[in-house]
Amino acid sequence: MFPHKVKIVRNYNSKDEKILKDVSAYIQPELSFFDDHVDIKKGDYVIVPELDEPLIASRVEVRPRGRGVYIKEVKFISESEFLGKENKSGISVQEEFHGISRGIQLNNISATIYLQALENSIENSSDIPLKQKESLIKKVRELENDPYIESLITNLSLSEEKLKNFNLTISY
Repeated sequence: MFPHKVKIVRNYNSKDEKILKDVSAYIQPELSFFDDHVDIKKGDYVIVPELDEPLIASRVEVRPRGRGVYIKEVKFISESEFLGKENKSGISVQEEFHGISRGIQLNNISATIYLQALENSIENSSDIPLKQKESLIKKVRELENDPYIESLITNLSLSEEKLKNFNLTISY
């Protein structure tokens, strides 16, 4: 096991991005190690020059390594694993990390399901006046019953912020 010089990026791709360069770390497939003084937290991106893609800290724990000596044990997942974690239902959920908004990726879902979710969202909204609500629901139901619309299948990605606007509840 030999040390790597890595870059730690907090709040990746945001205006609050913070980068620590030339940090020594022992990067291993299952568990990696950093000195206790290193500022690394769950959600931080770690760029290892020898690897093809960034790693994301999914767990950080401080462990004793002797009397008064501590080390940080870090569990990583690859960026592609983080961005594409899918389950059998075609729904992938991104975990919440620093600077990365949580999101839902719906794959191979029929347009009818989207329209039903939209209809439920309209029905449950307290911001839409009753008369307009009835008109919108009627329009959505007309689309739901259209044979062409029924045959459509697509993908959709929604950020956590947009999910809140839709009042969706997703279970799997």
